[in-house]
Amino acid sequence: MKTALNDGDAQPTIRTVAVGKGRDNMWIGAVDGLRINRTIYDFEATGAKTRRAG
Repeated sequence: MKTALNDGDAQPTIRTVAVGKGRDNMWIGAVDGLRINRTIYDFEATGAKTRRAG
């Protein structure tokens, strides 16, 4: 997909991310350490914090 999108036009933008865990038991919790490319997102009550992956 990255190769197909690397056609010289503007950079693509991710607007939505979904997290799934399966169908066995209900899950209620938070997502921490979500990595998209070189950025890691930690979600807190005060908002999302970002850091660069090493």
